[in-house]
Amino acid sequence: MDDKDKIDVLLKEYDTLKAEILQRIRSRFAFLGLFISVGAFGLFKASDINSFKIGVLFFTALFLFAVWWQLGFVIKRCSKRIAEIEVVINQIAGEKLLRWENEQLGSKIFHLFHR
Repeated sequence: MDDKDKIDVLLKEYDTLKAEILQRIRSRFAFLGLFISVGAFGLFKASDINSFKIGVLFFTALFLFAVWWQLGFVIKRCSKRIAEIEVVINQIAGEKLLRWENEQLGSKIFHLFHR
């Protein structure tokens, strides 16, 4: 397999991981919307809410937050793999063609929270 074929294979994985990150980001925003909806329901319906409903709301919010947090870890893993692919492609090509993930790590704040 020559260098161009290796780069093509790596770029296919790169594209797939980028698409995966975008999908997970969309999912995180959807879960954030659900989390806000649960909070708003609890806030505006607080006058006629009993302890059972509070418990259900609490565990629902906790579950949504856990899923939201887990999606962040998947995004982080994809991001790290993209950074590795960029390094390999740059080594094969002999020059810095790809830089974003391996030099910037995308969002430093995101990677600070999701280690």
